[in-house]
Amino acid sequence: MTQPESTVPARIDRTTATTDLQALQTILEERFAYLHASKFGQGLPELLTQLQANLPEQQSVTDWAATIQGLLSRSLDGHARVREFKPISGAIPALFHVAGNDVVAVKLDRSDFLLPGCPFLKAIDGRPVSEWLPVVGSLVAGEGASWRRERTVRGLLWLQQWRRKLKLPETPEATLTLQGVAGTRNLVVTLIPDKPDYGVWPAPGSRWLGQVGYLRLPAMSPRAAQEIQQWLPEFQSAQGLIVDLRGNSGGMREAFLPLLRALQPGGAGPRVVNVACSRQSNTESATRMAGRGLFPEGSDHWTAQEKAVIEQFKPSFKPNWTPPPGQFGDWHFMLVHPAGPAEPAATCPVVILTDGMCFSATDIFLCGVKGLPNVTIMGESSGGGSGSAMTYVLPSGVQFRVASMASFKPSGELLEGHGTPVDIQVVPSPESFLRDGPDSVLQRALSLLTA
Repeated sequence: MTQPESTVPARIDRTTATTDLQALQTILEERFAYLHASKFGQGLPELLTQLQANLPEQQSVTDWAATIQGLLSRSLDGHARVREFKPISGAIPALFHVAGNDVVAVKLDRSDFLLPGCPFLKAIDGRPVSEWLPVVGSLVAGEGASWRRERTVRGLLWLQQWRRKLKLPETPEATLTLQGVAGTRNLVVTLIPDKPDYGVWPAPGSRWLGQVGYLRLPAMSPRAAQEIQQWLPEFQSAQGLIVDLRGNSGGMREAFLPLLRALQPGGAGPRVVNVACSRQSNTESATRMAGRGLFPEGSDHWTAQEKAVIEQFKPSFKPNWTPPPGQFGDWHFMLVHPAGPAEPAATCPVVILTDGMCFSATDIFLCGVKGLPNVTIMGESSGGGSGSAMTYVLPSGVQFRVASMASFKPSGELLEGHGTPVDIQVVPSPESFLRDGPDSVLQRALSLLTA
């Protein structure tokens, strides 16, 4: 059960930290859905023993939160977060983006690269980027490769935090080594107190692109539902449809349902798009599951047709990880129907643009469209995550959240750590991250639909 708000002291003593670790272990062992989905659960007692043996007499709540974040990041749960974990002040004044195996450094206003002609970040303070990323990644939760890389690259901005972790001088400046057509050059920058605001990128705004409809959904939010409601009927006459999900880290499943229905082949009947089970079997978990469109096979929610679909589906569902017996409730299913006669349907070719930031509810949407005959997924693999995170409060007042639900693709593959692969991989060009730069991924989609 989600705990109430709590006041956290500025400093944590050894006794309080020990009590926190004991409570943390109990909560994870009793309520964490993905405890045993990796080696994390088996190694948890030893990890906690090591942490307790190295506890200082006093530490700041920020340091303590970072320690817990580091522990949770060893699990595969991409939703795992510690509320009080906030990197110390001192960030690089730039926006960092992933372009394949490279890191692109962009000015805060996206008017140009941080150093014109040199988009690629190669080193910080003389250390190669490849040496910094594992340090940042030690506090990044989630095992999906594209999700981890996106979040790690963005977290690289908090330079003072990583200098402290490496016991390096926390100077007010940083030397960045950048590379491009202008060669390899060094740029000295002054750190800023707070991490820059990435905003929404690519920029929001659905519109016509010639004869192609462009539906931009930066988040699965009420705004997305409005965007779908407004534009989907208008795009009925389109030569093709682009659904741009890049940067969409999830939200509400109900926001995308009209679009998901519109993309299903007409007359095909309902399909299972997600299977899950809750670590807790009680009224609250049932309510949370229902809020995600998930119901057990015997639920009165289902029609006779839907029950028949589930019955036919079950023999083919073979999860690649079996939740421990006795620790989870019954299997729950999410079904989606094709659009009805009075609803808009997408009968033209559709291209869906994704990247490593696509996560959670967005991953569920992708489960529902992967493999459809009229749909091509383009860009980079999605992040891979689904878990119905719940928040808990430790005795110190520090709050953290972890998954309460094990969630699977219809194929049986665990969603956590396994994103949806693209049909056509397109690595964004560095210019794609500039305000007025050409969007290479979008251009590729347009070329496919207008060929």
